[in-house]
Amino acid sequence: MATNAKKAQFSRAIDTELAPNALTVLQRRYLKKDEDGNPTEQPSDMFRRVAENIASAEKSYGKSADEVKETALDFYDLMTSLEFLPNSPTLMNAGRDLQQLSACFVLPIGDSMEEIFTAVKDTALIHKSARDFRSHVFVAQARQFAQPRAYQADLYHLCVSLTRQPRQ
Repeated sequence: MATNAKKAQFSRAIDTELAPNALTVLQRRYLKKDEDGNPTEQPSDMFRRVAENIASAEKSYGKSADEVKETALDFYDLMTSLEFLPNSPTLMNAGRDLQQLSACFVLPIGDSMEEIFTAVKDTALIHKSARDFRSHVFVAQARQFAQPRAYQADLYHLCVSLTRQPRQ
């Protein structure tokens, strides 16, 4: 890790270094916007928002404010050098109200009615906030293959209904 003496601030150089197409994509999909849809942040602001938000997790592991800032600066440098970019949900949502940083969710589905409908509820909550949500249900419990065919058919229909995409 670089020392704070070596890099004391977030550089704004990325704002002028991006290709026009990259800037257009950021403005349309990733940068914060006002109520009229106009960007309210520059690419450097987005990278700082993401870096500081991700680095803030270090507080949970006893890191000092200076160590958290150093981690944020390191992460910022990785992103603005285009050496590493996190997934789209992280770029869009880190440091914002939604705070949904994952693009993939694995939900367990148990055997009881309560567990099945808890999974349905959790799936619905993810659908509510995920822009592009695809769900795949894999039931791989060996005991289910020993069940009568009627049980397997019911399980199949449940899986189909859970994974059906909502109409737009």
